[in-house]
Amino acid sequence: MRKVFAGLFSSVDGVVQAPNEWQPAFDEEMGAALARMLEGQDAVLLGRVTYDEWAGYWPASTDEPFASWINGVQKYVASSTLESVGWPNSTLISGGRTRLFAADAALTPLELVSAQPTSSGTVIVSYRRAPEA
Repeated sequence: MRKVFAGLFSSVDGVVQAPNEWQPAFDEEMGAALARMLEGQDAVLLGRVTYDEWAGYWPASTDEPFASWINGVQKYVASSTLESVGWPNSTLISGGRTRLFAADAALTPLELVSAQPTSSGTVIVSYRRAPEA
């Protein structure tokens, strides 16, 4: 079994899509945190919308070092509407669930590992699974 790490840009009210519309800046501290997260990953799980956006941009991008990393890493694309994926190193996961975990799955308690405010006012927070009591 593999571990799943979620790296999300989330607003205070829970919006996780289109951070370019509500996030004012991407500062050096955020870049460093993202680099640390990517160092430990050997695959990425994408939904259809993110896949469509990224597959249209990153293969031709020279925005290093992320372009080299994302183009080379194995990508799993969860979609019930795509029939195929053309971005190299991409595998389509089709049919089945609409959620990563079943709706009736037990909640997993988390504990705060760190909270780091950045120069642009963003807070980078890390959680891990809480030890079982």
